[in-house]
Amino acid sequence: MGNNKQTGQLVGPFSAKEELYTKIKKDAAGSIKSIKHLGIQADKGSIFIMNNKEFEIGITEIYEIENIVLTSLYFKNNMDNAIIDYVIEI
Repeated sequence: MGNNKQTGQLVGPFSAKEELYTKIKKDAAGSIKSIKHLGIQADKGSIFIMNNKEFEIGITEIYEIENIVLTSLYFKNNMDNAIIDYVIEI
Protein backbone atom coordinates (compact mmCIF):
# COMPACT_ATOMS: atom_id res chain seq x y z
CA MET A 1 0.00 0.00 0.00
CA GLY A 2 1.15 3.51 -0.74
CA ASN A 3 1.15 6.39 1.66
CA ASN A 4 -2.01 8.45 1.86
CA LYS A 5 -0.76 12.01 2.24
CA GLN A 6 -2.90 15.09 2.61
CA THR A 7 -1.78 18.70 2.56
CA GLY A 8 -3.58 21.52 4.27
CA GLN A 9 -3.32 25.04 5.54
CA LEU A 10 -4.81 26.98 8.44
CA VAL A 11 -4.90 30.76 8.05
CA GLY A 12 -5.33 33.12 11.01
CA PRO A 13 -6.51 35.03 12.83
CA PHE A 14 -6.07 32.65 15.76
CA SER A 15 -7.05 33.31 19.36
CA ALA A 16 -4.55 32.86 22.17
CA LYS A 17 -4.44 29.21 23.27
CA GLU A 18 -6.80 28.14 20.44
CA GLU A 19 -5.94 24.47 19.87
CA LEU A 20 -4.83 24.21 16.23
CA TYR A 21 -4.05 20.49 16.23
CA THR A 22 -7.79 19.86 16.71
CA LYS A 23 -8.42 21.77 13.48
CA ILE A 24 -5.83 19.69 11.62
CA LYS A 25 -7.41 16.47 12.94
CA LYS A 26 -10.85 17.67 11.88
CA ASP A 27 -9.56 18.26 8.35
CA ALA A 28 -8.33 14.65 8.26
CA ALA A 29 -11.55 13.28 9.79
CA GLY A 30 -9.54 12.40 12.92
CA SER A 31 -7.38 9.73 11.31
CA ILE A 32 -3.81 11.08 11.36
CA LYS A 33 -1.04 8.46 11.32
CA SER A 34 1.77 11.02 11.36
CA ILE A 35 2.73 14.61 10.62
CA LYS A 36 5.21 14.56 7.75
CA HIS A 37 5.75 18.33 7.59
CA LEU A 38 4.67 21.28 9.71
CA GLY A 39 5.38 24.88 8.74
CA ILE A 40 4.43 27.84 10.90
CA GLN A 41 4.60 31.36 9.46
CA ALA A 42 4.22 34.24 11.90
CA ASP A 43 5.81 37.54 12.84
CA LYS A 44 9.32 37.47 14.33
CA GLY A 45 9.12 37.00 18.08
CA SER A 46 5.76 35.23 18.00
CA ILE A 47 5.52 32.45 20.58
CA PHE A 48 3.80 29.14 19.94
CA ILE A 49 3.40 26.09 22.14
CA MET A 50 3.93 22.68 20.54
CA ASN A 51 3.60 19.52 22.66
CA ASN A 52 3.82 21.62 25.85
CA LYS A 53 7.14 23.23 24.80
CA GLU A 54 7.49 26.91 23.99
CA PHE A 55 9.06 28.04 20.69
CA GLU A 56 9.78 31.50 19.30
CA ILE A 57 9.61 32.43 15.63
CA GLY A 58 12.97 33.77 14.45
CA ILE A 59 14.07 36.35 11.90
CA THR A 60 12.99 34.24 8.90
CA GLU A 61 9.43 34.34 10.30
CA ILE A 62 9.09 30.63 9.48
CA TYR A 63 9.45 27.53 11.67
CA GLU A 64 9.53 24.16 9.89
CA ILE A 65 9.80 20.63 11.23
CA GLU A 66 9.56 17.19 9.62
CA ASN A 67 8.19 13.85 10.86
CA ILE A 68 6.88 14.71 14.29
CA VAL A 69 4.37 13.35 16.73
CA LEU A 70 2.05 16.24 17.44
CA THR A 71 -0.29 16.30 20.43
CA SER A 72 -0.92 20.04 20.82
CA LEU A 73 -0.27 23.27 18.93
CA TYR A 74 -1.36 26.80 19.79
CA PHE A 75 -0.10 30.38 19.95
CA LYS A 76 0.56 32.06 23.29
CA ASN A 77 -1.11 35.31 22.16
CA ASN A 78 -3.74 36.31 19.61
CA MET A 79 -2.30 36.05 16.09
CA ASP A 80 -3.78 37.99 13.18
CA ASN A 81 -1.41 37.02 10.36
CA ALA A 82 -0.22 33.48 11.06
CA ILE A 83 -0.33 30.54 8.65
CA ILE A 84 0.06 26.84 9.44
CA ASP A 85 1.01 24.54 6.54
CA TYR A 86 1.05 20.79 7.00
CA VAL A 87 1.44 17.44 5.29
CA ILE A 88 -0.15 14.55 7.14
CA GLU A 89 -0.28 10.82 6.53
CA ILE A 90 -3.78 9.46 6.96
